[in-house]
Amino acid sequence: MKAANLSIQRYSGGTKNVLPHALAAWEGRAEAEEARREADARTDEQRRHERDERERRRRLADRRAALSDEALATLRHRAEEALAIEGVERVRLGYEVLVKLKIDELLERDSLRMAVESGRESLEGEAVDPRTG
Repeated sequence: MKAANLSIQRYSGGTKNVLPHALAAWEGRAEAEEARREADARTDEQRRHERDERERRRRLADRRAALSDEALATLRHRAEEALAIEGVERVRLGYEVLVKLKIDELLERDSLRMAVESGRESLEGEAVDPRTG
């Protein structure tokens, strides 16, 4: 590190070394720059999360649209069974939203299982208590 050649400033009240003030100003700028980088990183992460969530919703909508009425009815029945196992009552406010979310969960789970067990295309099956597997 090269030593800085700082002169002593003269004011009407005497001499005052500017080095502590210069260091404080530099540290303040460095901290502000670091805070800006952290904020930018959080913003980027939030954008990635939002993009991933939009893509997930699009994939699920495509999968739902590709299902026959019978397969969708079966999936809805499985979702309702799973919600009943979890203790969700049909009269609960937002029940239809919960059914849709459970259908999405089942679609994703079935999709993963189908990828592992190639050739299995059935969406039939019984609801499984998520607490016991």
